[in-house]
Amino acid sequence: GVFEQAVLLSVAREDLGSFQRHMSQLKPFYSNPSSSARPLRCAMLGLNLMNLLVENRLAEFHSEVELLTEAERASPAVAFPMQIEEHTSELQHRCISYAVFCL
Repeated sequence: GVFEQAVLLSVAREDLGSFQRHMSQLKPFYSNPSSSARPLRCAMLGLNLMNLLVENRLAEFHSEVELLTEAERASPAVAFPMQIEEHTSELQHRCISYAVFCL
């Protein structure tokens, strides 16, 4: 669709503001159950999750993950940012545990 192409163009131009604006316009279309068959849906959802991670908007990241179906979570485009967040959280926990141990 037009909004999906606009999101991809924003990524290509490295225009974060435009990306966020176009994702906001695209998300209502994805709330419709019939949109699950859209070929770029998981790619768009994954890009949005990556953006939320980069922006350190973790509460929003987790809220968005909760809205995903199991099939969406299993797609490589969505699973990748989820794995990054998981590994980052584990690393932070280990660093904190080590710091406490060293005290």
